[in-house]
Amino acid sequence: MKQPHDPSLQGYGRHLWDVETEPTAEHPITDATHELGAARLENDERFWRTAIATWQTLLQAKPRHPETLRYLKSCQTKLAQVLVLLGRHEEAAKQNQAALATGRLLHSATRKTGSGSKKATTILVCLALLTALAVVLLFNKVSRQRAQTRGAQQGDALESRQEVLFSERQHVRAGTTAADGTTSPSGHITLD
Repeated sequence: MKQPHDPSLQGYGRHLWDVETEPTAEHPITDATHELGAARLENDERFWRTAIATWQTLLQAKPRHPETLRYLKSCQTKLAQVLVLLGRHEEAAKQNQAALATGRLLHSATRKTGSGSKKATTILVCLALLTALAVVLLFNKVSRQRAQTRGAQQGDALESRQEVLFSERQHVRAGTTAADGTTSPSGHITLD
């Protein structure tokens, strides 16, 4: 008969849940299997207690730091799960209470830092919008200046081209209206 799987114990003791409690011919339960599972759980307990001590030490340096509180709460919850699997329900209840208290601290710490981060985010968004507006205005100004410069240059080029064409027409007219009607190869009127 398998024990029911508790979803709150995800990842911990799963190998123990899969072991049948009554021996069968296929999977005989030995004392070694129980000892191995208990040894793993005791190692897990030591690990989580050490992790909790580490995070509590870090909290002394930075009280109410949200990330540290989050990790501490997670470690306390995992230790409580391991203690339940070890059958020490009173200790598990104390760890759950500690995890709940840490959760309340975490909630109040994130709520306070949350409003500050909202203000900072709002300020950053406003600065980004102002910067974008300044870039667009600067781009428009530069584009207008380029268009004016290009227009002036095109106007000067057109004007000089018109002058050249005008002077060429004058030379042609002057050459055809000359008395003898001859023009030199350079386009000047020659009087021979």
